[in-house]
Amino acid sequence: MDGFAYGVIGADLHVLPDRGPVYLLHRHRPASRTSDPAWLMLQPSRLLDARHTVVGFTGRQRELDELCGWRDGASTRISACWLHAPGGQGKTRLAEEFARLSGEAGWRVVTATQGLGIVHPRPGSQDLRPDGSSGVLLVVDYADRWPVSHLTWLFSNALLHHEIPTRVLLIARSAHGWPAVRAALAAVGAELGDRHLAPLPDDPAARHHMFRAARDAFAERYGVDPDGVPYPDRLDGSDFGLTLALHMAALVAVDAVVSDARPPEDLAGLSAYLLDRELAHWRAMYEKRVEGMDFATSPTELARTVFTATLTGPVSHSDGVTAVIALAASEHPQRALADHAICYPSADPGRGEVLEPLYPDRIAEDFLALTLPGHDLTAYPSDPWCVEAPARLLAAQPRHTPRAVTFLTAAAARWPHLARRHLYPLLRSDPTLGVRAGNAALSALAQLPDVPVDVLTAVMERFPEGRDIDLDSGIASVTERLIAYRLAETDDPAQTAELRNLLARRLAYAGRDDEAVTAARKAVEDCRRLPRTVPDSVIPLAVSLTNLASHLGHSNLPSPEAVERAEEAVILLERLVTVRPGTLLKELTTARAVLSVAYQAMGRHDSNVRALSKQTISAYRALAAIDSRQYEPYLMHALHNAAVHYREDGRIADALACSGEALEIAGRLSAAAPATHLPSRAQELFIHGNLLMESGRADLALPVATKAVEVIRRMQRSDVRAHEPDLARALDLLGNCRQLVGQVDDAIEATEEAVRIGRRLVRRDARAHEWFLAMVLDNLGTRQAAHSMLRQEAGSPESMKHSAESATILRQLADETPERFDPELARVLSNLAVRQMENGRMDDALETMHEALALRERLVERNPAAHRFRQGWDLGNLAQILLESGAPANESAHAAERAVTIFREAARTNPREYELQLAKVLMFLACARAQLPDETDHARQHAAEAIEICRHHLPRLPGFVQPFLDEALALHRQLGGASGHGETAPVSVSLEQAAMRGVVSVTQPGTGREIRMRLPAGIRSGQRVRVDCLELTVTVRPHPTFRRDGDDLRLGIPVTWAERAAGLVLRVPLLEGGLVKVRLPPAAPVDRLLRIPGRGCLRADGTRGDMLISLDTTPGNVDASTLRDSLLAPDSSGGSTE
Repeated sequence: MDGFAYGVIGADLHVLPDRGPVYLLHRHRPASRTSDPAWLMLQPSRLLDARHTVVGFTGRQRELDELCGWRDGASTRISACWLHAPGGQGKTRLAEEFARLSGEAGWRVVTATQGLGIVHPRPGSQDLRPDGSSGVLLVVDYADRWPVSHLTWLFSNALLHHEIPTRVLLIARSAHGWPAVRAALAAVGAELGDRHLAPLPDDPAARHHMFRAARDAFAERYGVDPDGVPYPDRLDGSDFGLTLALHMAALVAVDAVVSDARPPEDLAGLSAYLLDRELAHWRAMYEKRVEGMDFATSPTELARTVFTATLTGPVSHSDGVTAVIALAASEHPQRALADHAICYPSADPGRGEVLEPLYPDRIAEDFLALTLPGHDLTAYPSDPWCVEAPARLLAAQPRHTPRAVTFLTAAAARWPHLARRHLYPLLRSDPTLGVRAGNAALSALAQLPDVPVDVLTAVMERFPEGRDIDLDSGIASVTERLIAYRLAETDDPAQTAELRNLLARRLAYAGRDDEAVTAARKAVEDCRRLPRTVPDSVIPLAVSLTNLASHLGHSNLPSPEAVERAEEAVILLERLVTVRPGTLLKELTTARAVLSVAYQAMGRHDSNVRALSKQTISAYRALAAIDSRQYEPYLMHALHNAAVHYREDGRIADALACSGEALEIAGRLSAAAPATHLPSRAQELFIHGNLLMESGRADLALPVATKAVEVIRRMQRSDVRAHEPDLARALDLLGNCRQLVGQVDDAIEATEEAVRIGRRLVRRDARAHEWFLAMVLDNLGTRQAAHSMLRQEAGSPESMKHSAESATILRQLADETPERFDPELARVLSNLAVRQMENGRMDDALETMHEALALRERLVERNPAAHRFRQGWDLGNLAQILLESGAPANESAHAAERAVTIFREAARTNPREYELQLAKVLMFLACARAQLPDETDHARQHAAEAIEICRHHLPRLPGFVQPFLDEALALHRQLGGASGHGETAPVSVSLEQAAMRGVVSVTQPGTGREIRMRLPAGIRSGQRVRVDCLELTVTVRPHPTFRRDGDDLRLGIPVTWAERAAGLVLRVPLLEGGLVKVRLPPAAPVDRLLRIPGRGCLRADGTRGDMLISLDTTPGNVDASTLRDSLLAPDSSGGSTE
């Protein structure tokens, strides 16, 4: 670390282990007028640099007012604006003025710059906490040059997610990168918009006003009378629509008066004039060496160093030396860098940078063009040395490719010789430079008017086949330009359709979905012009129809047109397959898969859809047998879709079979390529865990849900906000599993986190996430009610409040889309009725329950298989409410009998899922019949049956079943039956005993006899164990070092920041004694979790859970090693490294 540190307070810091910060955040510092006019006067580039504010803000008042209106009037908490215009249009100056005014208005203004470890950040901490601020404004310059993945990390930063208004201003040269960035911002729920900063109006009066303001400011610096500086002959035309162009014209006009020179009239001439002034300053500095000035670099070598700086931008001193040596810019690189820094000092001296480039960027770009041979300005000589300089630099230091190629491409837009003689040959010799340059450079390259087809083709051939979030928008621009060339060369419908399908795919990758649909539609139209008499002509049409259907269904929203197009494709291909058996398997399978997804989006899950899913799976199996690498992902998705269809149709066993296979494939794929397939694994874990839950196997669902949460948290390390919806759903599933295995407190904790995330998601996009919030609120209410029941409390107002909020949300959703939300509303109303009953609101409970049952009856009529068993649940709830309300016993008995009939039928096919529900309604029936004349024997029989069911399931779900068993036993005794249970006694055990199947001794009440027994694996507090005639209630004492988490053990190990950065070997104590050694790699992330497999709690099958080690960072003045030693037992020694 060498005593150097950078940090932020009130924000996140994303760091790449090998390159330092991904980006740097700093509090905005308003630009101030430089106090040394003489220093500014030495070089015109200093006078034009917006950072020195020589010219006051003028001419963009309307745009400034619009930005202030956006800041104060956005309809959502977070809003983003993409401000784009060509270089020199005044974006930076406008943004600077907007930032200054925002700071004065009480906003916390923060600037973001790319990091990537090229230079060190400025030492010290940036306090970015918005305490007391009106809002947060984040300004991101050169946003189109950022990799989209880095912007995604930036958008997930905690800085942007305080509960105050937040605005993100992204400044760019074009709109090409906006669709991809827009998609990343949509994930955080931002209101999105873009603003094009138009050229200055072609109004002589307005342009003369801006010219005069700049002229007066420069004249003040020069000490001349501004009235003696004439207006140029012409300020019209597109060239002078740039704010910078008017400022350049004003500066040259003033300087020409002082120098008694004739100012040029065109923009290229103005650049050459100003660069001549730069060269004159270099020459003057060099000549003063004879007078004792410490400056030894000749103008030629300094020009080459400036050329190098334009390509590299600011770099560390060592990288600067490497660059100067690689380009042979000077025989004395250290001296050249020192003299260059005299002329162009670092904008932030504290960061230790060299090679500060020329500003503004347009001057730097023109310097490249004028220094490279081929232009026709004879008064400005070029330097042949520069011809090979870009290639040499990028060969020696490839990381400069994005900036170097971007600047060369931007200059080529105005200087044709640079494109023809330098940029295009550079890309021909190494087309990968175009890909490595990134989105901004690719988009600019595609816009060059004379870009050759062979250059675009060579670059395009290096594009990745699939998606690449950091390149997709640039790839789409190049593809669009190249395909425009190729479409002009052919009128063959088959070829034009193929080209447009390729374009549609690339546009979709770039987030330009509407344009992708347009291109895909044109591809279909092209194919319809093909003769239908030849079978081969039908294949392109079918493929194009499939592609169009896929693009239409990209949002997973219902699309009848997507269904129509996919159905047409399937019909065409099925006809061809009958003519040519064994062919077109890939095309037909893809079409069926797209149709299956389109049906799913429309809510169709009938037998025809299931048959389609079966066909798709069978075909992908055959293809995967030939090429598993290419087709296993498709097979996985087809199995996933089939599982969804089966689940919606109530066929849980079939759904489980499909999801289990999909999960197995996802595990293999994610192990081989986690960056690509980890999201699929999380998705398959989630659906498989849900299906296990619905099949009554909560004990098996719990580890699956736990793993789903773990995988999604791992995915969040790269992008927190994008994976929040998945995390919330997985946490809700985990809460459900924990409740059913008796871990009610842990269940509530997981569900409360899911609710918090759900509320954040709704604030971002209510339409997309309200339904989930409603579901998880109802689940939280159910789990809070279960907690109250275990504590024998009379109701829980919180549980009723959460279920009521859930019902309110779902009523609104069901009014708009009853087919989608009626089932969820029926479930929530049924649960709300029980919550109302538990809190003594009997009239409300009965009214709500009858509403739920009426809705359920309608659902059963539409789809008996999917809703009949849920109807049994509702009838059981009605029976319970009638019993508690004091209604006639025959009414509750009738409801309970109907529920028992339904659940007996269900339990015959799936006892794991439905037998416990049967036991519950049997108890309601027993209570009701006990109140009827001559029905006590029947009531006792129902209670006895419930007891037997509970005892059968007790070993599988002890924490969940035990309370119901106790209730059934008590009812059976009340009705005159024998309990079958003996005496009870409490027993307190250590965590070691509970985790490792330890032996405990207990004294039997009454006899004083000591009983020794070995605890079963996985025992937890509150569970009961039977030994002889004694029933033990277990309490597990807390451990001073370890904390139990399911079958895993958790342990916090103290480390310092320095240890975390350098890495070390940790000695970790074991619960059973002894220790192991664990290697902590250097630069371990703050949330790094170390896992030691097989060192957790013993399971029933003889395996063990894992030990999970979190790293607790201690303050610098605390001896972490001493704290670690205190965790070790006195006899701990040795140990193996794991």
